[in-house]
Amino acid sequence: DSMEARRAHMVHALGEAIEAVDLALEHHHRAADQLAVDLALELTRLLLDRELATSDDPGREAVLRCLGEIPTGRRTMIRLNPDDLRHLEDRETLLAGRDCELVADPELRSGDAAVDFDGGSIDARLAAGLARVAEVLKP
Repeated sequence: DSMEARRAHMVHALGEAIEAVDLALEHHHRAADQLAVDLALELTRLLLDRELATSDDPGREAVLRCLGEIPTGRRTMIRLNPDDLRHLEDRETLLAGRDCELVADPELRSGDAAVDFDGGSIDARLAAGLARVAEVLKP
């Protein structure tokens, strides 16, 4: 009986050790997943910052991001960073066939845009886009 009791105790202790290792591994996997997401987001942010720094016309790029999302046939206001708006070239071609007004918004960073139209709005700020990506990638 003593041998059987020792064996049962050892089996029980081994089971507890396996559970502890499983919990530790699960914790490390979650931490590694979060670290991978954090690194991917930081890399994306750095790449976006680099693209903005080297862009010839961040306002144009912001408007182009918005145009595909704007419902057709609606009066639309596209808000841009004042410097981006000031340097925006060839507006007529860019907005051809659309009822769009471009407006300076000092609250927006370079490369950002916000769109308002009857019945809705579009948040095309780069930080908001990164936040949406982070939410999708959240482990």
